[in-house]
Amino acid sequence: MPKPDDGRAPPPEITNGVLAAVVAWIRFVNLEVINLYLTRNWPQSLLGVSEPRWRPIEVRDTDNVVRLDRRQRLVRWDRRPPNEIFLNGFVPIVTNENPDWSQTDLYNFAKSNVPSIFVSTTKTQFKKNGKYVWTPRSANRGIVYQYEIYAPGGLDVNESLSEQSPWPNQMEVAFPGGIQNVYIRSARELHDGRVQRIWINPNFLDPNELAPIACSSRTPQVMWRENHPDGGNKDSGRAQISPDELMYGGDGDVVEDPFDNETDNAQPFPNGQFMIESVLNDNYFLDLAQNKQGGIVHSHAYNGAWLNQRWEFIYDSSKKAYKIKSKLNANLLLSWDSNANPKEMILRGYTVSGSNNQYWRIEHVNDECYRLRNLENLNMIVTVQNNFNLLGGKEVLVESGISTSGKDNNQKWRMRPVSFQVIPDGNYRIFNCKLPDIVVDYSNQNDHLIHGHSFLDSNSQEWRFTYDDKKESYKIISGLNSSLFLSWDSNANPKEVILRAYTNSGSNNQYWRIEQNEDGSYKLRNMADLSLIMQLDYQKNSPHGGLNLIVHNDSKDYPNLYPNWKIVLVSYKCIPDGNYNIFNRHMPNIVIDSSNQKDALIHGHAYCANNNQKWSFVYDENKKAYKIKSGINSALWLSWDSNAASKEILLRAYTESGSLNQYWRIELTNDGSYKLRNLLNLEKIIAVVNKNSPYGGKELIVSDSNEGWSNWYLNRIGEVVIPDGKYRIATKVNYKKVIDYNRDRNLVIMDNINLASSEWEIKYDSTKKAYNIYSGQYFNIGWIYQNKNFYVKVDNIDGTDHGDSRYFWIIEYSIQYGCYMIRSLYDPSHAVGYSNNNFVVTDTSTYSDNQLFHFIPI
Repeated sequence: MPKPDDGRAPPPEITNGVLAAVVAWIRFVNLEVINLYLTRNWPQSLLGVSEPRWRPIEVRDTDNVVRLDRRQRLVRWDRRPPNEIFLNGFVPIVTNENPDWSQTDLYNFAKSNVPSIFVSTTKTQFKKNGKYVWTPRSANRGIVYQYEIYAPGGLDVNESLSEQSPWPNQMEVAFPGGIQNVYIRSARELHDGRVQRIWINPNFLDPNELAPIACSSRTPQVMWRENHPDGGNKDSGRAQISPDELMYGGDGDVVEDPFDNETDNAQPFPNGQFMIESVLNDNYFLDLAQNKQGGIVHSHAYNGAWLNQRWEFIYDSSKKAYKIKSKLNANLLLSWDSNANPKEMILRGYTVSGSNNQYWRIEHVNDECYRLRNLENLNMIVTVQNNFNLLGGKEVLVESGISTSGKDNNQKWRMRPVSFQVIPDGNYRIFNCKLPDIVVDYSNQNDHLIHGHSFLDSNSQEWRFTYDDKKESYKIISGLNSSLFLSWDSNANPKEVILRAYTNSGSNNQYWRIEQNEDGSYKLRNMADLSLIMQLDYQKNSPHGGLNLIVHNDSKDYPNLYPNWKIVLVSYKCIPDGNYNIFNRHMPNIVIDSSNQKDALIHGHAYCANNNQKWSFVYDENKKAYKIKSGINSALWLSWDSNAASKEILLRAYTESGSLNQYWRIELTNDGSYKLRNLLNLEKIIAVVNKNSPYGGKELIVSDSNEGWSNWYLNRIGEVVIPDGKYRIATKVNYKKVIDYNRDRNLVIMDNINLASSEWEIKYDSTKKAYNIYSGQYFNIGWIYQNKNFYVKVDNIDGTDHGDSRYFWIIEYSIQYGCYMIRSLYDPSHAVGYSNNNFVVTDTSTYSDNQLFHFIPI
């Protein structure tokens, strides 16, 4: 795909791309691979003019202000309720790892909402006379939710499709792979157009400096929790309608947003649990330093959200003010003892007195900043001091009046909703962010050590996360042994900091609190001491071939410790069952081939599309792995004879034995290729080496080293790669050069001047599992294969011999090259290419540039 002339598309390093994706394979694959999926059917009129435009990290918003992408307000209209969306995020209709042409077609998704990998949102439009939002015309019918989103990355549809954007007034931002729940701030619930309540997502990852949620004092705000009794409202009669129904761009208008905020709204946020963060000192929170009557309240550095930094806000409508109750001791309220003698200004925790000095009026200042005014005297404002007290925190007083310029941040506070269930229960792997091939692994040794180890796709690297409401944290259970838990033995003598797998003790040292960072990674805090987080020590080897895992305080002073982790949902069935060719990434014309010889050898061989090279993948739910059956003999399976006396590393085709050495785990890599790991020993992967086999191919081995080339592409046989329709077929090297034909009816490469003779109609034949390529100009005329190094001709292909294999072509998409190869069905080892004199011929496939093409829809 050519680059645009104006250079507006941000390069990968200045866009967040697919960081928001809820679909793991999309989030972790290289952005270049996603771009290849998007551009394989890019509209002809946009070639050379535009390409997929990713939102840059810094965007110029509709009010002409430059802000981070995480601070641009987006909206999505949806009929699904918060109990679904706040838990799972926005999951696209298509999630499989091999989406077809139509499912990655940005233009047709934007135009017609076809099922796809995308989730649609719309920008808030700021104008001189107010705030406007694209709104579906059916928003006033039934139960509808307006979700408010602050997410990184995504595709700017108007920028991408330029003048061909079908609904430019929608100002759509489309997210490949969907949107994780942590990027959704709120949801406005409407019944027949009337606002019922505003839902607040406690798991929202706040980037700060956001405008407050627009809310009327008459509208209840509700802090969501999992399975909230009111959080599942939806129209039962609409349950089968597409989730994208309300975001169809042709069925909406830009209207003024009626949900303006009241400047004097005395209840700016709902009842619920919050942490109160100082704007003056990031990561400092209002903290009950002493758990006793009259205990001092100060501002203290974050301590892992322990109870003394958490407060329960309870709104009193008669007083139009909040009571703020300590989570550490529910009998103690945030109080100013205005009646003390002598007079004091410090904050304390006191039991209920009924006095107004235990009530607080919350005043919005700007963005997400608030002042806390005492109801006894509304001129008295909670103010943090610059000096430390004897308890290790910064003193907090009530002071009269708003601070003068330069000191106003002392009186500003952010209200952080508290929620600790940041991921749904399920099976996950825990990858280190700095060393992305290192994963948390149970060593299964006598010392029960848990360490960091190279990824092997094994059960020892799988962990079951189970949330405990009472502990407000997770138990993390080994996938290898369900009676063992990820544990820190805090009671060991002598004291130790390493991690082990122990049976259930009920101790806090077996519970973990998960925090999400700004970049989407996580920290894991141990509940026995919330100042300690799980970290990888890359300088210390474990005794079992990995790296030490320890608990250590959260500090940047230890460069050898890596504290951030990716928590990735486990999925072993990454491709559908079916028949595949297995192509090597490094040697692109080599496929896995059954030699069909007496020694049953399986080797790498030049592609020729016979049954020796066809493999049927069959997933086994119990083994969580695939058996791979030979296409030439259904009784034979791709096997590693691990029991051979010579300890061989070659592959053979054997009858079913029930052994694990006949099962394979498939691992998707970030370039879109796969590794095939043997289930008996997951360190063993299939690789091709540059050594000749006895039967004219290349040797295949199972290896746990870097020997050979071990990345493979899985091409599903008979798959409809492109839909029927009219196309121009352009060369990879120059999209302005297309396939046409001359007076002798030979195919040639010519400049694209929009001739009818360079239009081709593609028709798929399901019985042949191949395509006819017809002239778009004349009925019945189509491509005919002649032989190796012969011209490709056009002639009548609809006669009595229509079924002749020479009239059919296999179209194969290469993720590696982002283009198509066109093979003859008569001899699939021969591919269409062009010579130096621009005649189109067929020759042995090599994946050279002259054999690769773009199909450009007309």
